[in-house]
Parts: sequence; C-alpha cells; structure tokens
Amino acid sequence: MGVFNLALLGKQAWRLMQHQKSLLGKVMVAKYFKHSAFLESSLGFAGSYSWTSIWSSKPLFQEGLIWRVGKGDQINIWDDAWVADELGSKIVSKKIANVEKVKDLIDLDSGEWKHDFISENFCDRDVKCILSIPLSMRLPCDEQIWAFSKDGRYSVKIAYFLGKSCNLDNFHKAWVIIWGLNVTPKIRRFLWRVGIGTLPVREYLVYSHMSTDKVCPCCSTEAETMRHAFLDCPTVKDLWTEVGCEKLIWSAGITFADFLVEWKERFSSIIHVGAILLWKIWNRRNDIVFNSVEVSHCTVIERTKALSTDIAAYAEKIYGGIGALLFPLVLRYGNRLLMMLLR
Repeated sequence: MGVFNLALLGKQAWRLMQHQKSLLGKVMVAKYFKHSAFLESSLGFAGSYSWTSIWSSKPLFQEGLIWRVGKGDQINIWDDAWVADELGSKIVSKKIANVEKVKDLIDLDSGEWKHDFISENFCDRDVKCILSIPLSMRLPCDEQIWAFSKDGRYSVKIAYFLGKSCNLDNFHKAWVIIWGLNVTPKIRRFLWRVGIGTLPVREYLVYSHMSTDKVCPCCSTEAETMRHAFLDCPTVKDLWTEVGCEKLIWSAGITFADFLVEWKERFSSIIHVGAILLWKIWNRRNDIVFNSVEVSHCTVIERTKALSTDIAAYAEKIYGGIGALLFPLVLRYGNRLLMMLLR
C-alpha cells in the first residue's frame, strides 16, 4: 500500500513539473521551490502535509524520468538521465573538459550528432546509445518524459510496478497467460490475486491491520506468507511431486508473475495442472480455517487430476479439436465469440 500511495503522489509531482502555471503549481512554486526546479527542491522546514507527501514521491518519480533530446541546451551530459539501455539511463564514460551540455555533441547547422567526436571520446556503450537517439532538424526544446510509457506521460500503474521492482514485460505477459489458461474463470481470478499479492494469507491480513496472527493455520509453525502457503508449508510440500508438477516450484525471491512466464515457456504441457493445484491447495487451507476440516493429500491429488481431466474433456467435447485454443476465450468472452470465429 505504501508503494501505491507513492505512485499516486507521483502523479501530483508530474503535474507540478508539467503545469507550473496551474493554481496548484503557482502556490507550490512560490512557497517551496521559487529559485529551483521541483526535482532540485529541498523538503525545507514546516512544510505542509501536501508538500511533504508529494516531495516524498520524488525518488520513485525520478526512476522513470528521462530527457527527450531537442536542442540539448538543458541536458547535462554527465549527470542527467538521457540515454537508455539495460545498463541504465546515464553516461558512464569519463568526463571531458569543457563539454557539459548535450548541445556540445550536436552539429547545430546540420541537426546531426558529431559522430567523430562522440566516437573518439565515449565508450562503445555510450556511443551506441547516443547515436541511436534521433534528432529533429527543427531542434525543439528539450523535454522530460516518463520513460516507461508509450506516450511519455506519467503512469501510476507503471510507477507502482516499478516501485515493487517488477519486470514489466513479464508482468504483462503473465496476465495474458493467466487469462488464456485452460481453466475455469474463478481459477483465473484466483491466479490474478496471487500474482498481485492480494490473496488474504495471514501475513497480508496482519499488514492490512485486519488480524494480529501471522501463524500458518495448517502447520502452526511459521508465518503464513504467499510462498509458505503454497510451497514451503510441510502440509503441502509433497503435493507438487505427487501430482507431477515439481518442475513448477518457483525459487525464492522470484515473483509469481516472472515465474509464470517461465512456466509457459518451459512447461506449457502441465501449466494448467499447476494452476489447478494452487487452487486446490487454497481450498484445502480454507477448509481448515473456516470449517475445521483437514482434507487429506490423496483427496487433494484426486480432485486436482479430476478437475484437470474434466476441463480438458469438456473443451474437447464441446469445441472439438480446437477446444484447447478456443475454450479459454469462450470462457472469458462467451459463445458469441465462438460463433464469430467459426463463420
């Protein structure tokens, strides 16, 4: 929740930076950063609750900011974020005397990079990054944009996942995989909650101030985290092997979304069985919590295999040989989609 709040506050920081002539912008500028830009402003003393809150979002906000090169007169070559690759958004080469602004690397007459100068004074990584940036003949003003969105505007959603240190590409792939699984809609919704970390395990309930008891209701030995509930609890460890899904156990420190992508790439033939097993483990846990009934391992295994077989048989019977492809889509969008596809 703390990261989400910072992501929301980052939206206000973006507005302050982009719309300083708005009423909010004029008030904040006059009171808190009259002689500097927002990103260079200090917290100061006796600031309002609004200002301290917005200011606290700066570290997360700055993670996604990058300069779009125009004239290059506002961008510091060595300190600002203006290049982009897997190593980061700043130049790593040694500083060059009397060369401070990006405009020093641009031939203003032709509107092109100074290829020879750049190749001689920057490392190979920096040369590749700099020369890959397109320049406009009009040489517009430099502009700060949000690097992780298509339109360059700040995104609360992306900032949240950035704050959670998620792999954004894998996160989006994971949702495509979940909504395309050959399982029932309630299992897909369940997997979605597992992926975003909002399943009401004991640790999450304590974090949300809804409970004070972290202990796992199944083993009563350790705190019930998401990973413990599905993988590490002594009462469920053997289930993965007995169902034939031991390859699907993900390593500690890896998010469920990241590993779900790996599931799809390496173990696509059993991924739906693993999804059903997760669902049945959760059902077993809830039977203990709410009904004081402990379902045996054999029963969990039988129910997992039976549901997996039933879903596959239903898809084959109703939709024929293309059932594996169409069944997830029909479950999501209804039979109208099927009729459209079969026309």
